[in-house]
Amino acid sequence: MLAVPALVLWLVLPKQAHSWDSAGKVLVLGGALGNLYDRVAYEAVRDFIDVHLFGWDYPVFNVADAALVVGIVILLVRSWRDRKKPEAAA
Repeated sequence: MLAVPALVLWLVLPKQAHSWDSAGKVLVLGGALGNLYDRVAYEAVRDFIDVHLFGWDYPVFNVADAALVVGIVILLVRSWRDRKKPEAAA
């Protein structure tokens, strides 16, 4: 329950240099809110997407889980790319 207010605060903090940062934060927030809604409304998170591909049975997930994963990947890639950029000489 504490994750949602923390994510909202993180989203509105002023250092948003790139639109991908905002997209990643919104996806993480949306995924957290989706799972929180399921917890409050149904007392459990409803997972309904079950993928079987090439003999591999992937873990069951829902749209909120997918949004969380995609948002986190976006934020990690942006963070990694920002670290690789050389600092401007002052």
